[in-house]
Amino acid sequence: MNKESIWAEIRFMLVLSFVCALFLGGTRMAIGQRAELSDKTIDSIYNIMGIKTDKNIIYEQFSKDFKLLDKGHIKIWQKVNEDSIMAYEVSGSGMWAEISVVFVVDSFKKEILGLRVTEQKETPGVGSRVAEEEFYGQFNNMPYDNKVKVDAVTGATTSSKSVEKLLNKALSRQISLKKE
Repeated sequence: MNKESIWAEIRFMLVLSFVCALFLGGTRMAIGQRAELSDKTIDSIYNIMGIKTDKNIIYEQFSKDFKLLDKGHIKIWQKVNEDSIMAYEVSGSGMWAEISVVFVVDSFKKEILGLRVTEQKETPGVGSRVAEEEFYGQFNNMPYDNKVKVDAVTGATTSSKSVEKLLNKALSRQISLKKE
């Protein structure tokens, strides 16, 4: 192989990389906030709030109802025309894998309106019970101060404590957002 063919291959790879980067960037811009959201996240938020939605226009409806405040490790949305209603999505370590939690609060009343575990891969029948009504029902209209204490599921203490840690992490982010 001569030097010229090596440089031709390198140029080809650079051009191909550049084209792919442009394509991915354009796709990301075109889909916008949808890349940040899953159907399950939106469904969970609306379910907690008792709002029925049309699945065909769920993204459009959500973008009218909520505005994104923070999109870091903790995603925070504020309900349009109801400044006190905030929706959160936060993920972190469970017993065996990552757990993702969505919850909605009324920040003026200092009340958690509800919570749903949207993703988990904990032990079936044990740690996975944090995604069941029996566990997350305790969060319906739960008052909170700066920290939340969770009633753990028997046999799923680590998973339950992970949900508690995620909640408290997100609530502390809410407090720091108010100070900013």
